[in-house]
Amino acid sequence: MKSIAVALLLNSAAASKVSPDVYGPNGVAYVNNSPHPDLARIGVDITTAGTGKKCKAGDWTTIHYKGYLKDGRKVTSTKEEKNGLPVTFALGNHETFACFDVALTQLQQGTVANIHCPYDLAWGNAFTWAPVGGEPIPLHSDIDFVVEVQECNRLPGTDAFSALYRDQPVSTTLQPSECFYLHLEESDNHTFEPLVLTCNDSDVCTID
Repeated sequence: MKSIAVALLLNSAAASKVSPDVYGPNGVAYVNNSPHPDLARIGVDITTAGTGKKCKAGDWTTIHYKGYLKDGRKVTSTKEEKNGLPVTFALGNHETFACFDVALTQLQQGTVANIHCPYDLAWGNAFTWAPVGGEPIPLHSDIDFVVEVQECNRLPGTDAFSALYRDQPVSTTLQPSECFYLHLEESDNHTFEPLVLTCNDSDVCTID
């Protein structure tokens, strides 16, 4: 009877033993193979696998994202801000959430993923008014992001990059003593009024 009890105890211990994930939380369709300490605190669930190149630090990355508090309230969405345009930034250059700088290096172009970010890699403990929802984001809030990687692994300054991001439509030439109204689609959310470009006969243009 004693031997049976010992056997059951050993089997129970073996069944409950789980190999520790020394690289952090692995999610659906994702294997974390990086020893980066912050990746040990970020959860990644891949819902659509990408087929493009892997994103890497230093290259331009273009994404759409939505962000939610843990209670399900949406607090940010690129498709509802900035005229619905995606955001482009140099990955790893502190131009976006610290969580993205770390987690996106694990993803490929075309990937759609849920990224679970600890508060200090998102908005931290700073008072921030939510871009979507009309309420302040509580301090120390962990954020769940849904991220669509539209493009990555693009070097700034290449011909392909210039053609995609710098080519602007031309409709007319500047005329002396005429005013032109400018609208910057990627300007910050605080620029509500169009800018006025005025050129006088001395070929000097000013922006009001």
